[in-house]
Order: sequence, then C-alpha cells, then structure tokens
Amino acid sequence: MSCLGLAFAALAAQAQGSYVIEGSVGEAPKGTVVLLFRDEGTMGKLIAKDTLRAGKFRFEGETIGDGTDNLSLATQYGDTGSMCLRVYVRPGSHVKITSDDMFVYTWNVESDVPEQLEAQKLIDPVRDLWREVQRIDYDEESVKAQLKAKGLAKEEKSRLKAQRDSLKKASRKLNEEIVLRESKAMADILVSEQWMLNLLNNAYMAKRSEREDVKNCVKELYDTLPEKWRNTPYGREAGAVIYPPVQARAGDVIEDCELYDIDGNVHHLSDFRGKYVLMDFWSYGCGACKMAIPELKEVAEMYKDSVAVISMSLDNDKMWREATDVYGVTGNNLNERKGRSGLAAKFDILAIPLFVLLSPQGTFIEKWAGYGKGDLKERVAKLFSSK
Repeated sequence: MSCLGLAFAALAAQAQGSYVIEGSVGEAPKGTVVLLFRDEGTMGKLIAKDTLRAGKFRFEGETIGDGTDNLSLATQYGDTGSMCLRVYVRPGSHVKITSDDMFVYTWNVESDVPEQLEAQKLIDPVRDLWREVQRIDYDEESVKAQLKAKGLAKEEKSRLKAQRDSLKKASRKLNEEIVLRESKAMADILVSEQWMLNLLNNAYMAKRSEREDVKNCVKELYDTLPEKWRNTPYGREAGAVIYPPVQARAGDVIEDCELYDIDGNVHHLSDFRGKYVLMDFWSYGCGACKMAIPELKEVAEMYKDSVAVISMSLDNDKMWREATDVYGVTGNNLNERKGRSGLAAKFDILAIPLFVLLSPQGTFIEKWAGYGKGDLKERVAKLFSSK
C-alpha cells in the first residue's frame, strides 16, 4: 500500500473509533488466555479474550465516543488469574505490548495516548518491586492450590500454611516499600488524573499498613494537593481514606444527607424516617451487586409498609444511568454523587455490595458485605421475628 493509502486508512480507522492492541510476551503455559476488560464503575466488564499462541495476542475494537477509553488486560490459566494492566486507547490507537515474562502489571506498553505515557512514567520507579509482588502472588496461588489437595498429611498442611503466611508477609512488606518509593517519585511529577489514581491506590495500601512512615508519606502528598485536585472524584475518595470520617457504630444516628434520583431531583435520607432502611451500596460491573437486585425488589415488596429499600449507586451519573438500564434497577434508585467519599465512607466501605440497615429512628443497626441468595430476606425476616 502507498503512503497515501496508509494515511487514508489511518483516517478511516480514527473516524470509526477503532483501536488495536497487540502483544508479544514470554513463554506461557499452554492454554493461557488474555482477557480484555472495559472499566465500568468500580469494576471491569469482560469485552474480549484471546488465547496466547506463540506468546502473541491481538485485540481489535471500537472506542466509546471520541475520547480516551479505560481498558485493562489480565491473564488466566486454569483457576489462576493475574493482576490487571491498565491500557488506554483512543480512536485510531495502535498499542503494542512486550515482555519477557507473564507479570502482566509490569508489561511494557508502547503508546502515544497521554494517559498511558503518564502511567508508564509512574510505574518506572517501582517496576522491579511490582514484578516481585507478582512473582510472590503466583507462588501463593500455587501454595493455595496444594492446600486444596485431599489426603494431605497434618505436617504437610502445616508446612504449606506456614509458607503461605510467609508469602503474604513478604508481599505486604513489598507493597509498603512501593508506597514509600512511589510517593517520593510522585513528589517530583506533575499532578494528573493518572497521578491521582496512583495516590488513591497508595492510600488504600497505606491504610492496611501498620507503619507510620508509610501512612505519613501518603498524607504528605495529599496535603500538598491544590484544592481543585482534592475536589476530583479520586481526590475526595483519597481524602476519605487518608482522613476517614468517624465510623458509624451501632446505635449512632446517621446524619441527614442529600440524595439524587436519576432525573436529578433531590431527596433526603430523613425522608425515610419511620421505616427501617435497607441501603445497598453498589456499582456497575459488580456481579454480586447485579445478582442481589431481584431479591432487593422482593424485600421491598414484601415489607413495603415497614422497610424502605434504597439502591445507593457509587458511580458517576453516566455509569449510573447505563447500569440502571442494564440491571433494571427500580424503586428508590439514588446517588449521593460523592462515590465512596460521602455517606459510604462512614461505613468504611471496602467491598461491594455493602448492605446497611437503619432503624425507623435513623440509627445504625448493622452492615454486611457480599451477597448470597436468600440472605437479604433471611436478615430482614430475623429483624421482625425478634420483636
């Protein structure tokens, strides 16, 4: 094809919003699958997969709109999965990925998308540490698989458990070193959306650490942020993690707050006083959240005179609207528009779906994370049977 022909082809691809992601990686177990996800709320939706052949994979797709699409890559072999690598694409993007190993999070990405360039710049100072974290993760998965074997002798089981615990400890220490080293590097890098995402991730890692120096280095980064960055979604959530509000305890009155419906109308938590309130904090892309919706509707109907069920989205308006249509959310479908930094932060939300139960007087009764079929009806029935 002539240069002119190539130019027209590139323009056509850009107009169609198409992208290409192709990779060449080191030796992998036969049958290893590369998975491609699109970010949806706080989760990722699987949109394509390709089995590695001679270490190569390829994806072609269409972007949503003409901006930047947030995608992620991961690998799966049997029951073993990898960490995810963020890949940013725009209309016309041709992303090339190379590596000598299967440590996905630290694969090299060749791209001209600004967000990708920022991501590569931020990971470079800690790439070696992340490679070691992934190696330990693979070893830990191997040990877990061995522990599932039947007929293990008591001594062998004890040995494997000790090995698993040692690997967990090593991984935790590495994560703490990543926070320290990356925070030092970030202090000299211009703040961007990707920078803020890294700050948020480091805030969560620091929260799980017992080391004050790890916690303090993240606090120092956050404290230097201009107000405009603190008021972004990542900034607000990071602030709630680094400087968490007082956590709700059983018997505490939950302060009133403004809640928005899908049409933008304002409601208040206090509007539901006089009934028990069952709040479901959920997000698009969360499989367990979707599974809970039919049972939430059943509970809302069964106890309509005494229980108000509130579906509390943690997503931005765009994702919330799409999820509402796809999941068929009805009833009190509300959003504080503060993600995990508002009301959710009072309940130390780390996993979703998170269910919160309030009394008719607006006091906190209990919370629990995760969903199992029949669990919601059982808990609400137990609430009334105890009276």
